[in-house]
Amino acid sequence: MRIYRSMDEIADLGGRPRAVAIGTFDGVHKGHQAIIGRAVAAGRDMEGVSAVLTFEPHPAVVLRPETSPSSSRRSTSSSTYWNRPRCRR
Repeated sequence: MRIYRSMDEIADLGGRPRAVAIGTFDGVHKGHQAIIGRAVAAGRDMEGVSAVLTFEPHPAVVLRPETSPSSSRRSTSSSTYWNRPRCRR
């Protein structure tokens, strides 16, 4: 898995098609897994690259800081999910 902190850091993928899942993915529950799985399948089907675009901090922290979820409420299952072998490039 590669982590990019800004759009400027994203490497050129040689013009290959891309399937991108976009979301906050905080906790990676079964719904998130299904969305990511569809991006992976679409990338494979088009002989391209699959990717996940997520946000840090959570968008609510920026847009509504007074009601935003605290970082202590974020699930550790998210980091567990991303560190699985099939999520690595």
